[in-house]
Amino acid sequence: MKFGQQLKENLYPEWRFYYLDYDSLKKYIKERVEHGFTEKDESTFIEMLEKELQKVYSFHEVKVGETRRHVEYCQRKLKKLQDDPAATDEDYAEIEDEINDIIQQFNQLAHFSRLNYSGFIKIVKKHDKHSQWTLKPMFMVRLNARPFFKENFEPLLLHLSRMYDIVRNGGRAPAGTTGAAPGGGSTFVRQTTKYWVHPDNVMELKLYILRYLPVLVYRAKGGNPDEPVNPAITSVYFDNDDLELYMGRLEKTEGAQALRLRWYGTLANTEIFVERKTHHEDWTGEKSVKERFAIKEKNVNGYLAGDYTMDRAVAKMREKGSKTDAELDGLLKLSTEIQHTIQEKALHPLVRTFYNRTAFQLPGDARVRISLDTELSMIREDNYDGVRRSGDNWRRTDLDTDYPFPDLRDEDICRFPYAVLEVKLQTHVGAEPPEWVNRLINSGLVEAVPKFSKFVHGTATLLESRVQLFPFWLPQMDRDIRRTSGGALTSHRSRESLLLGNGGSRHSGEVSRSSTREGSVAPGSPRDETRIDMGSDAPFRLGGPDSPPQSTSSPRNRRSTAAGKRAAKQSNRLVAEEGDDDDDYEDVDRHGRRRRQTSDTCEATPLLGRRGTGADSQHDADGDLNLRRSGSGLFHWPQWFRKHHSPGRGSRGQNGTGARYGTQSSPATRTNSNLPFTAQAQGPHKRIAIPVRVEPKVFFANERTFLSWLNFTVMLGSLALGLLNFGDRVGRASGAIFTVISMVAMIYALLVYQWRATKIRNREAGPYDDRVGPTLLVVVLVAAVVLNFWLKFSQ
Repeated sequence: MKFGQQLKENLYPEWRFYYLDYDSLKKYIKERVEHGFTEKDESTFIEMLEKELQKVYSFHEVKVGETRRHVEYCQRKLKKLQDDPAATDEDYAEIEDEINDIIQQFNQLAHFSRLNYSGFIKIVKKHDKHSQWTLKPMFMVRLNARPFFKENFEPLLLHLSRMYDIVRNGGRAPAGTTGAAPGGGSTFVRQTTKYWVHPDNVMELKLYILRYLPVLVYRAKGGNPDEPVNPAITSVYFDNDDLELYMGRLEKTEGAQALRLRWYGTLANTEIFVERKTHHEDWTGEKSVKERFAIKEKNVNGYLAGDYTMDRAVAKMREKGSKTDAELDGLLKLSTEIQHTIQEKALHPLVRTFYNRTAFQLPGDARVRISLDTELSMIREDNYDGVRRSGDNWRRTDLDTDYPFPDLRDEDICRFPYAVLEVKLQTHVGAEPPEWVNRLINSGLVEAVPKFSKFVHGTATLLESRVQLFPFWLPQMDRDIRRTSGGALTSHRSRESLLLGNGGSRHSGEVSRSSTREGSVAPGSPRDETRIDMGSDAPFRLGGPDSPPQSTSSPRNRRSTAAGKRAAKQSNRLVAEEGDDDDDYEDVDRHGRRRRQTSDTCEATPLLGRRGTGADSQHDADGDLNLRRSGSGLFHWPQWFRKHHSPGRGSRGQNGTGARYGTQSSPATRTNSNLPFTAQAQGPHKRIAIPVRVEPKVFFANERTFLSWLNFTVMLGSLALGLLNFGDRVGRASGAIFTVISMVAMIYALLVYQWRATKIRNREAGPYDDRVGPTLLVVVLVAAVVLNFWLKFSQ
């Protein structure tokens, strides 16, 4: 879809006069292209662009102020209602309507910022392509001086969540932590599914979820409740040179482990969590588990080298009585096992993952738990290729939480283009998930990617030369997940209908209040683990500082200003650039980064996520401005796959080995259940792993076959023993022959049973049948019977 058309279809009608006049600027460029840009034309265009930028920025600041004052007004009104014992449910319903209005305006404001930012980037890119002057570096200085696209909306989300929390409980203060829904653990079905969310849809998704679940705030013991907590989560994953743990997690083999060291916030946090995740298959009857313990950062290197143990730390905790003896014994056992595994398997730092997490949950209520990870990045921690990254330390020290890590080399980082949504449901057997969860999953805002792993994806993309088996979701990266199930871009009106709730009713909050009132909320329950906090009750601030425009005398001066170049270069590292005017798809390289222009510039913004450029080869809306495109699809797969498999833009995977699962799948992309676990890719020695669920009944069927063979051999052996004990000379000879045959058949049945069990456990494609063994057994039995018959009658 042409961007001009997309802008018209997605703008908010009441604000239409305050959007970027994209068509006028585009028309001006088109008219000047025919005769060539003059310096006067360039100055006129810059003045037009500056007026548009000031118009958008001023309107945005006004709306930000209105939203802030509206939130503060609702907070004061809600506080008065809480202090008023005569307040009724109708009073709270009225405030809920106002909160819904704030959410609508907030979503419209975020959408307004995204569209206008995209428009400015596209029109400047179009200008630079058809003019002898390069406007982009200087314009980025002006754009950063009017940062309508850089607001941090997270504090506002927390305020809205807290107000919804109070309204949800009818104005009553949360009663504290509650247990899960009644019933034994065996009566529940637990289901976890992961989804990708396009950056354009992240804000709407957060606004929708917080109407039903509060933003869950975790704080360490003794943490200051008024101090905002950094939501960053960083993990360093370990593996060996053979990528043994990577293969185990990818193939989901029984007992596969993942070892990581995790910390919350910045490097200043000295508390490090050593975690071990162990995968168990369903047929084992065990659940996959995650275990962890805390260690001081100064002791990590010694622990990994085997020089430091947790004995002294456990002894101190035992003296303090902070944990039970059973817990301390388990902690000591866990630390010893992990340390032994690291030494035995020669594990070392491999990949770091970084993201900012927003969690939604009723504290103590595990029926619905949702987490949303944004700004996901995977970073190399290894020392391969002669480059010392972590060196002798357990982690790199040249970076902290400064997303998007502009100082890292492109080869060392994969900036994932989507947010990752994880939905954990715990329902009674036969019960359906909450209706609002079903609406979310079927809304078109999310793309189901079961079993997605940050560690696996980071290893596969950053170390592709060392990886022989790739995750199944790589081909799925080529899909434009901004599209609805019907194939059209999500319109502004359809987004409003999701936020309005059931049937677009503004009173959908009543459903939220009635459905969740039984569970109470504790905003900031202390836990013995780190936490996620999006802000505090202090007045929040939206918007950025305004700086005066820099004076320039001519377009040439604007282009050559040193300060402008430096500022543009810095901002280009921070922001990814929108694609060209006529692209619905973003051009992303194999590391999740959008391709840069020849000027090595790109723009980025937390609001829009990572954007990219690429020379485009398409026509604009009028068909006469050629816009070149350097690649196709959303994601440039590893080089071996790009070389042998080139799907078209928007490919649905009909010709590839990719699979799409979940509610958004279509027949064209659904994986055939008869496919083997690993499908051979087009490239040599490279495969894509396709997950296959092995049911317990498959193992039982193998055992039944083995027992059937044993039943046959026991009967044959019994007959042979009878002939040996009670037969004549010919009978004893026949008995000896049948005894040997029965023993050989027993050994054969055992070997075949073990062979099949191993192939099933490894999810091998087969074959599982054996034509030679049964055939030889029949031939030997027939020969033995014929021999017995001949000996008897010849006697």
